[in-house]
Amino acid sequence: RRTSSHGLKLNEQGSASGTIRGTMYVHLDVVSANRVTAEVNIYPSGGSLTASSSAHYEVDGGTAKFHGTMSIDRGSGSYSGAHGSGLSFSGTIQRLSGAVSVRLTGSMST
Repeated sequence: RRTSSHGLKLNEQGSASGTIRGTMYVHLDVVSANRVTAEVNIYPSGGSLTASSSAHYEVDGGTAKFHGTMSIDRGSGSYSGAHGSGLSFSGTIQRLSGAVSVRLTGSMST
């Protein structure tokens, strides 16, 4: 769900599911016609993770799509030594409803 937006900056909150579960915040910033940057904060049980991405961005009808690589910037608690490899970041923004879907994949170790 959207927590706020300012021009081409979107702040979203949702639930992370999969291997790591918890509350997730995504901050998307459309920086050009074909580029978006993102910061992702996930709060699983026992700590937190912060990651960032620069991704390709394109509009296809009523849907904006993005995909790129992601890096883990820092972790806390159980995730304090977190680092990843082959991390990818992708998703969609439904332009009319504003619904955002984000997918993070890759390997992480602590």
